Amino acid sequence: MAVLNINIEDITLETVIAQINSGDFSHIDLSNIHKNIGLTIEICNIIAKSPSITFVDMGDNRLGEYDVANAAVAIAQALAKSTSTKSVNLEGNELEEHAVAVAEALAECPFITCVNMAHNGIHKYSIATAEALAKSASITYVNMAGNEIHKYSIATAEALAKSTSIKSVNLADNLICKYSIGMANAFAKFASITHIDISNNGLQEDAITVAEIFASSSIESVDMRHNGLKEEVALTVAEIFARSFSIKSFNISHNQVREDTIYRIQELFTAEAGKCDTNLYKLLFIEVNAYEHGIAKLGCHAIQPENEIATIIGEYADSSVELII
Repeated sequence: MAVLNINIEDITLETVIAQINSGDFSHIDLSNIHKNIGLTIEICNIIAKSPSITFVDMGDNRLGEYDVANAAVAIAQALAKSTSTKSVNLEGNELEEHAVAVAEALAECPFITCVNMAHNGIHKYSIATAEALAKSASITYVNMAGNEIHKYSIATAEALAKSTSIKSVNLADNLICKYSIGMANAFAKFASITHIDISNNGLQEDAITVAEIFASSSIESVDMRHNGLKEEVALTVAEIFARSFSIKSFNISHNQVREDTIYRIQELFTAEAGKCDTNLYKLLFIEVNAYEHGIAKLGCHAIQPENEIATIIGEYADSSVELII
């Protein structure tokens, strides 16, 4: 994918038109857009007419810091006219209340499938933003990580889960903590969402109940990294997911798990793979580097011989659960 980097501060519209019309680029990276909002909107209108641009990256432009976050609405409206753009990154722009109107504009485009609105201070506007995105018939992936939605997480989850198109949701780093069980129930009520990232949300012991809810739902993939899971909690979560007929992949790396527990989980998966119908399973995989952090905290060494991993993969090539610890 060829990337065209456009610094609004030192570019002319004529140059951009020539570059975009060349058809050589599929990925546009716009920076310093606060320097000339008018030019940025014109460029987005040009992008919308291009048949080759599929990804527009306007991340980390901190529009809110420069008091021009409202301009993101006009930018989104311009991009929404595109027939080729599939993915829009607006992470790190401090959109706050403007996130709702931006979501409404992007949801109008029948071609956009991925929207990244992480780290935008959305907070209490997360429910309305989620409701707007859920109206789209094409969006399949929504990233709302790092928006401190905590007490709004349950209603936000329910809004996203009601979508008929959204399959994957990232709500990592949102201080969900005590709201995690309610959030899990909200997602599980509907069958559309299949992948959920709730890493770095302080789940701790509540991870067990969350795992039980997800394991009996239509959800296939769960990311629970960096959630302060202790030994027995991590082991219980792994056991729940290992026995689930719907969960195909889960990640509990970077939690408080020692090396001996890694092997206990490995044995658990070996046993469960033997009990289950092999048609339901495709891959059993133990990722070594992922648990380095947890082991390092306890002064141990992460050692997993390559031939041992190969044996595991070869023996259980028909297993569908991907285990990342």
